[in-house]
Amino acid sequence: MPTDISTLAPRIFCAAALSLASVVALNGCERGNANTAVNATNTANSASSSSSATEPSRAALKAAHDEQYRLEQQLMRSAFGKKFDAKKGVAIAELTEVEDRSSKSRYQISPVQSYALPNKEMLLVANAQALNNEDQAESFHLTPGLLNLFWFKKSGKTWALTHKAENIDTLGTNGSFGAVKFQPFGDGQTMMGVESGGTWQGYTITFVNFFQIKGHSVQSYGPIKLFSGNDGACDDETDRCWNIEGKWKLAEKGGDNDGGKIPNLIVHFSGTDEERPTSHGKAAKDKPNTARKLKKIEQTAVYQIKGGKYELVKGENPVPEF
Repeated sequence: MPTDISTLAPRIFCAAALSLASVVALNGCERGNANTAVNATNTANSASSSSSATEPSRAALKAAHDEQYRLEQQLMRSAFGKKFDAKKGVAIAELTEVEDRSSKSRYQISPVQSYALPNKEMLLVANAQALNNEDQAESFHLTPGLLNLFWFKKSGKTWALTHKAENIDTLGTNGSFGAVKFQPFGDGQTMMGVESGGTWQGYTITFVNFFQIKGHSVQSYGPIKLFSGNDGACDDETDRCWNIEGKWKLAEKGGDNDGGKIPNLIVHFSGTDEERPTSHGKAAKDKPNTARKLKKIEQTAVYQIKGGKYELVKGENPVPEF
């Protein structure tokens, strides 16, 4: 059965489960990637009849970004009051500790993404970083970000905090995780995908961790590989160069085998994979002029909930590890 992590210690998806890369995150958070894109497109269509729905104007994008920024400022003020520094865009406050759920420590909290839930509540995804002795956020390359969720209900012209899930998972490096995407399903439920990945010497990998949100309950269904590439390390002498990316969505029909009626996950992968021909199992490094053979990637994989996490049941995941 899946684990409700809204009140329990976080599940850390680390090297033991996948690879070293699965515990690190993209530097810097993408904000507003889901709701903002939709709002920007709608605003663009209203603002200019000549604007394409898929290519909103810069003015529309800026308006959508500014709107989301103001909303997140309001949500942070509602959650933390005077502890929120609007100029810095962060709050310094006590949260439940990651390892000792009975204790609290001071953290720096910053907004990542807001999302309107099917029940008309507003969800704020926030990242927390531990503080050093000087009350400053301190992160290193392998320091993960801390996933926090806050629920709000409309009260007049403001949003009132109704529930929170503090430090429920550790994702990423440099104290942060990556982009957040939402998809509603079923009876008022939402699947949230949180990306994490990183780059080492030109090699990049990204994972996406899935969380089911039902009311104020949060259940984790683990990570899958979503992107990998070595563009930063590819030259004439490199035997293999690749750039493969997946885009996920929930299936309209079909569910898991755990009885939870969670939709299957469909991931479409595209990209390129170039590899130099081998001789007796070894790359032909003695023939540097031998061209790499190009393979175009266009394929789909299906994942299903088994044993409390998404497992591959159809197709394959072509994203390489390193």
